[in-house]
Amino acid sequence: MKNKIVATELVEERNNCNFDQDELWSLYFKDPEANRIKAKAEHDVENDPIMRNTHKYYEWTLEEVQQDW
Repeated sequence: MKNKIVATELVEERNNCNFDQDELWSLYFKDPEANRIKAKAEHDVENDPIMRNTHKYYEWTLEEVQQDW
């Protein structure tokens, strides 16, 4: 699983995982259609400049988040 643009601390924690996150996902969600929908949604969010999160999002106040929405 590649690291998305998220808080630095989150990236560090994900890099410390001693398991394959995609494999874990597939254990819980065995439906290929659900996996296809998840992959498409992730692709859309990552490639749309409006939908893409930034690390700043996680540091914003509630008011800043609401204004951004």
